[in-house]
Amino acid sequence: QALAAKIELVEKSGFALFEQLTPASEMMAIPPIELLGDILFRWETFAANPAHSPTGEIISRVVYKKKIYINAHGEPQDHVAKDLLFFQAMDNVVNDRTPCNEIDAMRLASLYMQIVWGDHDPSKVHIGKQLMNELDRYIPKSMISMYTPQDWKTRISEMHATLKGRTAEEAKDIYMQHVKRWHLYGSTLFKAAP
Repeated sequence: QALAAKIELVEKSGFALFEQLTPASEMMAIPPIELLGDILFRWETFAANPAHSPTGEIISRVVYKKKIYINAHGEPQDHVAKDLLFFQAMDNVVNDRTPCNEIDAMRLASLYMQIVWGDHDPSKVHIGKQLMNELDRYIPKSMISMYTPQDWKTRISEMHATLKGRTAEEAKDIYMQHVKRWHLYGSTLFKAAP
């Protein structure tokens, strides 16, 4: 409740804190009765094990995100909730928690380019270089090796150019409309053993 108030989240129904011990591990919802000291102790113990963290560095994180989708395809009126859902959807795509194909991946990457950089401008070479160096922020990690960074840049830039004149908010809305069409939007997938 305090976090929701701090970030001025009005539509707080269904949001919760999640803990992730490593970037590759699953996120776990933190029970409301969990104490911060217990979480920090767990992280320090985890980081102290050389098998988990060779440098002893704490690489865990806490994320505030949607846990329960009451109306997954509805449009939140609260701009903070809207932004949180956008960043959660984007994080799910690039971290392979929401499966998509390469055309979807390029389309979503071009929309994110429009949100971050505005209209495509071929004269801004630094943007293309940054895209090639940070593909994991735009493309699902499992797809990055499908093309060279230059090929990804070319393909994404072509799609980005078609978004000329769109505002960041419009691009964010298009991104969300796109992922909400997927059957798995609003679902949480869990790994299962045979």
